[in-house]
Amino acid sequence: DPKTLEVPEYINNIDETKFEFSEYYRAIGRLDQGIGFILERLEASGLADDTLVVFLSDNGPPFLNSKTTLYDAGIHLPFIVRNPKASVKGIENPNLISYVDIFPTFQDWSGKTYTPTSDAPHAPKELAGQSFLPILERSTLLPEEAWKHHIFGSHTFHESTNYWPTRILRTRKYKYHRNVAWRLDFPFSADLYGSLTWDGIRHSQPKGKEGDIKVGQRKLKDYIFRPPEELYDLENDPLELSNLALEDGNRGLLLEMRGRLEKWQEDGGPLWDIRHSLTRSKPQSMVIPSLGNTRKPAIGEALDPENPPKIPFTCRCKICCHQYFPATIEVNDKEAHQLITSLVVDARQDLDFLRRTIAEHADYLVTRWKKKSCEKRSVFLSENVDIFDKKFAAVHLLHMRSSPENCDYTSELMQSLEGLGDERVKAKLAGALHQSRVKKMISAYQDTWLLPYLDSDMLSEDSSLLLALLHHRTSHEPEEWILFDDLNVDLAERFGIVTQTFNPHCVVVQGPDFGKMVEYNADQAHRYEIIGFTKAHNILLAQQRMMAFLRKIVTGLLDEANEPPVIDFHPKWAHLIGTSFSRFDSTFAWSTESVRPFSSPPKFDPIETIELVRSRHRVLKDHLEQLQTDPAYVQLHARTYKNALFFETMRHEDIWPHIVDQVFVGPMIRECYWRQMLYECDKMERAWLKMTEFPSEANKLYYNETILYVQDLCVETLAVFINHCSLVYQRGFERNFKFSGSGRTRHLNRRFDRKDWFPDDILYWSISCLGHDRYRPFTMDPSLNFTVIDYLCRTDPKEASRMDQNLVDELSDMAVLNSISNNIQCRPSHGREYTLKLPVEEENIRADWIKKSNTPKDKEMGDTTAGHLSNFCTNHLWPKGTKNEQWLQQATQSREALDRFWEAFRSQWAKKLRGTGVKSSSIDEDLDLMSASKKEECLAEIAAERDEVRHQEYKRRMEGQNQPVSPIESQTMWGDENKSSVPLAVRSKAKRHNEGEPSEESAQPPPTTANSPSRSSTPPSLIAVKHDNMAVFHHMFPSSGQESQRCFSWQHFLNAMIDAGFSILQSQGSAVTLRQDEERGEGVRTIVVHRPHPSPTINPVMLRSIAKRMTKWFGWKRELFIERGKERKGRSNLGSEA
Repeated sequence: DPKTLEVPEYINNIDETKFEFSEYYRAIGRLDQGIGFILERLEASGLADDTLVVFLSDNGPPFLNSKTTLYDAGIHLPFIVRNPKASVKGIENPNLISYVDIFPTFQDWSGKTYTPTSDAPHAPKELAGQSFLPILERSTLLPEEAWKHHIFGSHTFHESTNYWPTRILRTRKYKYHRNVAWRLDFPFSADLYGSLTWDGIRHSQPKGKEGDIKVGQRKLKDYIFRPPEELYDLENDPLELSNLALEDGNRGLLLEMRGRLEKWQEDGGPLWDIRHSLTRSKPQSMVIPSLGNTRKPAIGEALDPENPPKIPFTCRCKICCHQYFPATIEVNDKEAHQLITSLVVDARQDLDFLRRTIAEHADYLVTRWKKKSCEKRSVFLSENVDIFDKKFAAVHLLHMRSSPENCDYTSELMQSLEGLGDERVKAKLAGALHQSRVKKMISAYQDTWLLPYLDSDMLSEDSSLLLALLHHRTSHEPEEWILFDDLNVDLAERFGIVTQTFNPHCVVVQGPDFGKMVEYNADQAHRYEIIGFTKAHNILLAQQRMMAFLRKIVTGLLDEANEPPVIDFHPKWAHLIGTSFSRFDSTFAWSTESVRPFSSPPKFDPIETIELVRSRHRVLKDHLEQLQTDPAYVQLHARTYKNALFFETMRHEDIWPHIVDQVFVGPMIRECYWRQMLYECDKMERAWLKMTEFPSEANKLYYNETILYVQDLCVETLAVFINHCSLVYQRGFERNFKFSGSGRTRHLNRRFDRKDWFPDDILYWSISCLGHDRYRPFTMDPSLNFTVIDYLCRTDPKEASRMDQNLVDELSDMAVLNSISNNIQCRPSHGREYTLKLPVEEENIRADWIKKSNTPKDKEMGDTTAGHLSNFCTNHLWPKGTKNEQWLQQATQSREALDRFWEAFRSQWAKKLRGTGVKSSSIDEDLDLMSASKKEECLAEIAAERDEVRHQEYKRRMEGQNQPVSPIESQTMWGDENKSSVPLAVRSKAKRHNEGEPSEESAQPPPTTANSPSRSSTPPSLIAVKHDNMAVFHHMFPSSGQESQRCFSWQHFLNAMIDAGFSILQSQGSAVTLRQDEERGEGVRTIVVHRPHPSPTINPVMLRSIAKRMTKWFGWKRELFIERGKERKGRSNLGSEA
């Protein structure tokens, strides 16, 4: 009876809850009968005395505070064991177990043991759990040495709508929660959102009192928005309501629980690996032993893991913790002062030497280095410095360090041990030799561990890299490089390559007191004005190694001449500086990530960031518009995927859901993230403008918070984009997958396996391991992966051609996000911790976006719309040839078929969003984005095209009869814009000026930029271009009734854009930014286009797509372009036409 039912404390005691619990108990009653039937059948078959029976449950019905959470109400589950051989029956065992203990128990019962098989090289070395069979009959609590007093827990997904990764460590007294994606509001899964209990809870308070709604005894807002860490005393707070992580007195316990959980994550490999890697998380153990060294350290005292040093900081943040721990030895204040002073002084002396040498011998150094062949440069480096010889040194070092199988000595070892039959002896000897190899590798390549972007191969191949490094490291002060060097020393920190040295003081790293030791101060530490001693020592050591490295090279070059010439002016050096050391070139497929270590220190420019995000969002919006309005464009993209080997055995109808996901769902999700990024950047822009005008502390703090939100969203978006990047559909990477199963009867039978391809296929490795490398113990910054892609795209066209245009564009987006995040990370003197509470309106906007971004990712979108796409791409191909009535009929049918697909897609998209509670205004915004083919501009353009085709066909008939035909005027503007004609002005090519690097101090507020076109009143101008470039514009905007079929080289296209007044700026990845000196058209100055891939040739479909975007944003049309030197004639002709 629901009325008499007792409701647990964790959930609300309301009628809806009582009803659902009564239904739950009825189900349990029916299940109990089923258990009886099973036991009876075991008895009847004679198996009862040999069968261990375990009754257990999952997380139960959709009750809030339990289902989909790791609170005890959700993980304290039924567990009943029937052991026919037990001497004691009916006992209650108080010891802790986890479900990972079940399989080891079954093995124990069957007498088996777990052994990794040879055909599963990445299987765990041992099982995660342990058999509870030996303690099954115990009714008392066992001591910790006899049985564990803790369990770990993990949750990442429940259905596609409940993505909220979180991990726990539960002991008998305490529970620690690590909420990995805590910036996301906790999302409701569909079953919870649709439950009667939730409906009753959310209506439990009258209008205006929604803030008082509780889930059980927890406020609803605390249920939805949770902090990054939670710590509870389960003995005194079993409902987990009072978060001890917020109290200063629990800092030691918090760090200890955090460290244990992160060690478990690293050992077991968390499911949410990508973001964990992108956030550069380090081990939280306070003390780590010295790598293979048991002797007393030369300086300081070895730290005891059981008795770590007193924590010197007063806050709970990971920033301060990472500045001090983990550590290996502790030094006193005198020793610490000596260490820091020697590093700072040595680096300064080397820097002064280098600056004097450049002032006197710069051109000599250029000549000596450039004249050497690649082979001689390599020999020179091997003789003068100690850096790794192979390209992309960091990952090679990690690869060799990870296991004996990856070590160069493996084959030699196996040959020497070939006669041994004992596999255990072989493994032991292999491990010993591997450790010897690791020690040698660490001592030989200290510079590379600390400066992982340096290797002999790259510096030898490209002579400009070393010279650029020399210039930028000597023309900037060491403090400007602090945060960049911090990003790169984590490799050495992670593996204890450098002895991690602890002292409770901090080191000043900004301003005139650079290198001075001071007491810890939270505000200064969060702004990186001071850095905890352990990390500061590592960074300053890296800087000292950099200066010593450059000094050795310069000294070696000087030693090659008896008396190097001393001159006051160095034209070669000046030319290299003026041309950015010849590293940037408009023909590059990639560039900016690979030159980051060899350029000026990264700077964060808010205005540049905002414009970059706006440009990227415009690109994606334009892409989605063309997916709705240009059938040829859609069919081109569909063909890219349709012929993938993965689909080889699939039925025709089973292929199309995959294509829907790749061609339509993927871009919609990416647009959703870029739109939110634009929202955060607009907020940042407003905060920056306000701070610039009124530089109060409150405004500075708010501006800093907006930057942190942008950075967090960059990391989150990058993780999502990486996860969506699928190489299985790429023709160029089919050799990297082992396909199995036939899709002829059921497409889900089609499967694939993969393996570690490093170093055999470094391009595949660099893309597939973005964000997380499952085969190596640590994942490098994605900048390394983009550097690999950059190098291969520039040096190996065959390798580069393996990537198609869609993949290149996706990687380009990721490179932008990574660049923005790194630039923010390298922004000095700003806080790294959130301190302000979000306004309710912003919380609601973010909550709605999270619901939307997590909603339409399942296969239902593809399954319900694939038939329409198949019909469009198979039966209604876009026509080719002469535009006549037949062409019009086929084009109309093709457009109508595409419209039917989008109608189904819109309907399904809206249905999915409504099902997860997304606001109607947000849904309408998406539907408007997906209704481009219904808008006035598109309909008018189609009507004008139809009229023009019929006019041209009529004209051809009349010309055949020698009768004159009056021309018709094409409609290019609609609405109020037709009220008056605007005179055309003549504009020649604009001169380009070298632009300096803007900063937050020097950047000027940009005029308001529209994100959607609204016709400008700026008079359109004639654009005078060279004769050779007129062909590009004539084919972009063909004559009436014509359709271009010509291809153009990418370089020819860029030359034409420069001729038309654009500056060319290399952006991230394949993207190139075209920038005008003045705002024209729709109030924008820049537009991003992607270099065609794999062949640098613009096909007619792509050319038409760019032309449409130019018309949309800049008002371009065929009549605007005129051959240079004929401007006066063109203006008079246009004037007479007007």
